[in-house]
Amino acid sequence: MNMNAFPLTLEEVVRSYNTMALLPIIVLFGFGMAVLLAGAFLSESNKKWALPTLALLGVVASALSCLPLWGQSLVFGASGHALFAADNFSLLFNGIFLLVVAITVLMSQRYLAPREGDTNSAAGEFFGLLMFSAVGMMIVAGSRDLLTIFLGVEILSIAVYVLAGFARRSLNSNEASLKYFLLGAFATGFLLYGIAMTYLATGTTNLAQISQFVRGGFVGGAMGASTPVIYYAGLGLLLIGLGFKAALVPFHQWAPDVYEGAPTPVSAFMATAVKAAAFAAILRVFPEIIRLPEVAAHWQTLVLIICVLTMTIGNVIAIAQSSLKRMLAYSSVAHAGYALIGLVTIASAVGHEMTTSLSTAYSGIIFYMIVYALMTLGAFAVLVYFEQQLRPGHDENANLTLDDIRGIAVRHPWAAAALTLFLFSLAGIPPTAGFFAKLYIFLPAVKQGLIGLVIVGVLNSVISVYYYFRPMVYLYSGKDENAATDITVSASGEAVAGGRSIGVAIAIAICAVAVILMFALQGVLLPLLQTALPQLML
Repeated sequence: MNMNAFPLTLEEVVRSYNTMALLPIIVLFGFGMAVLLAGAFLSESNKKWALPTLALLGVVASALSCLPLWGQSLVFGASGHALFAADNFSLLFNGIFLLVVAITVLMSQRYLAPREGDTNSAAGEFFGLLMFSAVGMMIVAGSRDLLTIFLGVEILSIAVYVLAGFARRSLNSNEASLKYFLLGAFATGFLLYGIAMTYLATGTTNLAQISQFVRGGFVGGAMGASTPVIYYAGLGLLLIGLGFKAALVPFHQWAPDVYEGAPTPVSAFMATAVKAAAFAAILRVFPEIIRLPEVAAHWQTLVLIICVLTMTIGNVIAIAQSSLKRMLAYSSVAHAGYALIGLVTIASAVGHEMTTSLSTAYSGIIFYMIVYALMTLGAFAVLVYFEQQLRPGHDENANLTLDDIRGIAVRHPWAAAALTLFLFSLAGIPPTAGFFAKLYIFLPAVKQGLIGLVIVGVLNSVISVYYYFRPMVYLYSGKDENAATDITVSASGEAVAGGRSIGVAIAIAICAVAVILMFALQGVLLPLLQTALPQLML
């Protein structure tokens, strides 16, 4: 395979390694370091307002630095060996990551005061790890090389391993962190082996060069007649590694235990941002390296099977859950299955060389990720609010069940109404944002002739109505046995207003308003999202 030489002159190096492409990452990383330092030196009274403010400023600054990059498709890397691209695809996913970080910061006020037995709070470390994890996600979304994707995955994973066990006095949180670390390390091995076998078959880890090699029919492969077999094995291992992060069946077993054991804001972060990063990697890598009809056909069959299993198993098991966090964990698995319908559509379009259908399929998945993030974050934010009311103090791992929220709508009608809205949207009931998100996943699949898969998706949506409506019944019926535990000022001294934590209330309001407005904003968003085809696919 003809490999282009790296540029040697200073001018070529400066032109190729355009650091402007990395500007949003650099800005967020810089603010993350500032949050860590501020957490180490500020007094406890100043930390409560300075650290979340600084973290939110970092998110806003990073988001603003994305704006001048829109439409430019800047790359970082030598000619023919680009490592990173700041294209519209990565910038949109950056927006999702930053939105999730901002809302997670708002709902994480329990970390703004020292815990029992500690002289200092760990707020600086908590917010810093959130921002560093988002840095890894942004690297993943813009990567154009398998090794760069691996680097981003490890950066985000290491931070989340620590965050999952952040309620270190809780055995459940410790268990969640250990499980996630061990299974994550195992999945990392699969990812590395996949990269190694792909390199063995193609002689490169660069996505553009792999695509060129595959479209050439594996001609000139180092392993001769065995090259396609090794390549397919590499694809399978890559799918296992990234499927673990996306919680796809059968790589989902960690999700319910980890989501339940981790602090609730961290569970929300994992269910949304980490899943979005995994799909960004999947959408960046696989459509490009299956650009041969016979490869795309095999890939489509494999993903279709995983898609059906993920939707069905996630929804069916969620029915039996009484823990709200476990229910949302299996809901997260099911929604990953819905999003996979878009990936099957892309594989079908690639296999039939229908490139005009790609932008519609990509925009549908990204729209789905945005809506899914909003409604899932909102649901978790309401759980955080209920935990603060029913489990005051430093119980960072309060695991609420359906019985805990029985009749709570009488005392907290606005929070109950917000949770009802988010559950309606998650179920895909029209005219909520969740309905249109599924619609824009199903329509491109129908156009590609995937009628059977869409029928399975619709049936799974019907199944999900049962377990999404169960919490609503508990909210508005029965006697509230927790009325005596309601508080106006939490035991940890959090900022509250009329018994409501201000940050959590703002987070819930943002998600609720956004979910409502997504219907009105479709006309603006969808044309914008259709420009988000990854640079390599153009």
